[in-house]
Amino acid sequence: MSVTGSFPGMMSVIRNNARLLRKKKLFKKSRSMFDNKPLDFGGKGAIPNEGVDPIVLRRIRERTIRERGRRRLKFAAFLIVALPVIFYLGYKTFHNFSFGLPALTVKENSARDLSKEFIFYINDGDAWLKKWHYHNALFQYNKALELYPGDYDARYRIAIAYSYQCQYEFTGCEKGKTLVEELKREFPNRSELLEVEKVFTHWGTP
Repeated sequence: MSVTGSFPGMMSVIRNNARLLRKKKLFKKSRSMFDNKPLDFGGKGAIPNEGVDPIVLRRIRERTIRERGRRRLKFAAFLIVALPVIFYLGYKTFHNFSFGLPALTVKENSARDLSKEFIFYINDGDAWLKKWHYHNALFQYNKALELYPGDYDARYRIAIAYSYQCQYEFTGCEKGKTLVEELKREFPNRSELLEVEKVFTHWGTP
């Protein structure tokens, strides 16, 4: 290749390279950790180089206090509305009913001429019921009822045993409610039946 022919080609390559270098200058030069020029933090959102005005600080503080006050008021309003609901649910969930069980003895019931076996079953059922053994109490009460079918004391205690089952095991509610309704029809003057009925109304189906 001659020198004359290669020179124009070389000049053409140099011009093209110069154009490419000029186009790169159109892009903004990026910063790097090796650049010794200080970075410019000016403009919107920049970190201020000077101290903040005390008036601005006071306004920010006042606004923060107002926002905290509004949050406290909202929380207090929530408590005023929520606490009664919480207390009601707690009562509905944890309210307990307890009943006294008068002991039957031969002397107290001599007029009825109750057998010692009947009294044993009743008293033993009472003892089991006080120990929270509702199934054992029901078993003994039913044994007593076999001796004296229709006896009020035995049926009343069976209703009480069902009431404890209904409260703590969520079973026997319907049976107890049905029994109480029967006793109320047969013995309308027995006020203690109304107290037992409250258990099934509270825990069972109203």
